[in-house]
Amino acid sequence: MRRGLLTGLAALAAASLSLAACGDDESSPTTADSEGAVLIAETINELRSALEAGDGEAACDLLSEEGRTIVEGAAIQDSCANVVEDVIEGAGKGGLGDLIGSEDYTAEDVVFESGSGGTDTVPTGEPGVEVPCKQTEGTSYFLLEEGGEWRLVLPFCSGE
Repeated sequence: MRRGLLTGLAALAAASLSLAACGDDESSPTTADSEGAVLIAETINELRSALEAGDGEAACDLLSEEGRTIVEGAAIQDSCANVVEDVIEGAGKGGLGDLIGSEDYTAEDVVFESGSGGTDTVPTGEPGVEVPCKQTEGTSYFLLEEGGEWRLVLPFCSGE
């Protein structure tokens, strides 16, 4: 059941991100700077700490609004925190490391594209930042700025 939930969450996230990427991007991107890079790295590290501690509520607090919707959509009528805690339990220690890695992130790990305003367009079609994951080539953390804070689109590394 738990392995199925992990697989289902990953599939739902991939489908949601793929469909959302088809939308147009009329909003102006957030300008990212070195202070922004520090805050983004701290957000990723806070997420990793919450996941390592098995704290689904703290992990969900770091997700964007759309991220919580994606996670909650993986399990009918369940909270984001419960879904994340089920994924953590289902992944086990070894599997969790594959999802979040073992190294902390620093501002140097956050590389802004030189495109519009110094930010990428994340798979949701919104301006944001993509931070390559250290542990799995070809996967990334995706972050959006909401209410002046950086929030993750998914609670783990993912491909587009």
